[in-house]
Amino acid sequence: MRFLPVACALFIVSCGGKTSSTDVSTEGGADAGNDTGNDAGPVEAGGHDGGTIESGPGGCPNCADESLVCDESTGQCVQCVTNDECTYPNPNEVCLPDHTCGCTADSQCTGQSAGTRCVASTQQCGCDTPADCPSSTAPACATDHHCGCGSNAECAGDAGAPGYGVCDTATGLCVECVTDSDCTDPNNRVCDTTTDSCLPCRVSADCAQNIDGPVCGDLGQYTAGIGNCGCLMDSDCVGHAGGPQCVPNGSPYDKCGCTSAADCASDVDGHACVDPYTDGWMQCGCTTTNDCPAGKTCAGPFCQ
Repeated sequence: MRFLPVACALFIVSCGGKTSSTDVSTEGGADAGNDTGNDAGPVEAGGHDGGTIESGPGGCPNCADESLVCDESTGQCVQCVTNDECTYPNPNEVCLPDHTCGCTADSQCTGQSAGTRCVASTQQCGCDTPADCPSSTAPACATDHHCGCGSNAECAGDAGAPGYGVCDTATGLCVECVTDSDCTDPNNRVCDTTTDSCLPCRVSADCAQNIDGPVCGDLGQYTAGIGNCGCLMDSDCVGHAGGPQCVPNGSPYDKCGCTSAADCASDVDGHACVDPYTDGWMQCGCTTTNDCPAGKTCAGPFCQ
């Protein structure tokens, strides 16, 4: 029995050491076995430490930077949460369940240029038939359910932007071209159907009247199979308005051009040697009407 005090003392020391160790761990918060992580500091939206994503209302990123609004129930930036956010360009649109603006009834599409029908497959205002297209400048219903042009007549005058007088009936849009036959500019004879725009050439025959020369090269510059007209030697430039000499500018191809005004003395595009596109290629053109042949005026870099 006389050893009991010593044993008890040892037990107390042991217990005390254990208690002290537990207290240190609990106060530090980082090494405790039962740490819940509440002491690790704030976590920003998206679960990233260190504030790499700024939080907005409801835990969303800054939605206003993308012209969106915050869906506080999910913390996601969306187009709309209420109908009030669907007022442009159609003030009758509603906020759909997927938080995009659209329509649920034809009455919400009254007066819309895209069409007066609420298209069921897209829940957007558009058309199913020409009857849904009341505008005289967009009387046809295109395959993408939007009212647009039905013929080139709807793209003429004020209806189409300058240079966009051809109707692409598949989209109902007025474009520059749909086929090569729409490209009448001798400097841009082929139609790039990926952009509905006229470009220089596919083969050298397309360059017969091109200001830059008779040789089609640099294929793929714009689209696969389409390139630029140019020259290989001075003799290529006979009869080409750019000028009588094949001149370089450091690009993969050369153009017909000039080195001085003397090269342009009889040129139909102008009697001055100018850099018409500020790209280093000097070609015959004009700076004033005095540089033009009789009956022509200087319009930009060339006489017309």
